[in-house]
Amino acid sequence: SPVYIDGKITFKKNDALTDLAVKSKHYEKMGLNEWGIDINTDSWALALRGHFRGPISPDGLPILFGANSILNQTGPLWVVDGTPLSKPPSSVRSLSPIIRGVKILKYGEASLYGARGASGVIELTTLSGINNVLNSKKSFNVKGKRNRELMIEYQKFENLFKLKIDMLKIQKKNASENNNIFRMDSFQNEIDKTLLKNYLFTANFAIRNKDREIAPYLAYAKIGDANTSLLDTIALSLSPKIKKSKYGRKFLNLLNSRKKYD
Repeated sequence: SPVYIDGKITFKKNDALTDLAVKSKHYEKMGLNEWGIDINTDSWALALRGHFRGPISPDGLPILFGANSILNQTGPLWVVDGTPLSKPPSSVRSLSPIIRGVKILKYGEASLYGARGASGVIELTTLSGINNVLNSKKSFNVKGKRNRELMIEYQKFENLFKLKIDMLKIQKKNASENNNIFRMDSFQNEIDKTLLKNYLFTANFAIRNKDREIAPYLAYAKIGDANTSLLDTIALSLSPKIKKSKYGRKFLNLLNSRKKYD
């Protein structure tokens, strides 16, 4: 890692990067990418074989140990970018290229997830998840404990939309490389639909929390280019106090400018 010493740049050994380089070479010998993932398979057990060695279910899913009879769960709990899923991610080829971290949790390590983790947990971190972690280390733009709690809640859902869009973009890229115009259009339509759902979710989230400054912040920072009628609906829902807040003023100024020039 580069560091400055006496005004000059030099390099200092970074144990984490060294470990990553060693692992990358090991994965390469296994025919995997540098993150230990096989991106050329439709089986999760094979896709994660750099991190998992154990029994495989008939449908190609890893089995950590016995079924969870309490929740009628036949395999481990899957958690993508901090969000527990009701079932394993469906599209292996779409998700596997953007995976950047894998953790297999058993027994006490899985206790964080309570009964849901009784059959073990597979945690996946994607590019979107890494970006969210980096952003979460920065100070929040909106202040106050409740605003921070709401922002964390919003980001969990926002990340699911981002993850789906990332997967669709990879599928569209694959279709482009195979000159499949019909499939390209189909994936672009799905991307557009997902973006629309994301905008509508954000607007509804803002309206539900109209008495908090997170409402105008989301409208201003996340969907400021939305249809002015949608933004108008949010503006009308805001309380007088929130309209006078920092992001209340920013949002209303943006909306007025949009109306003027649209």
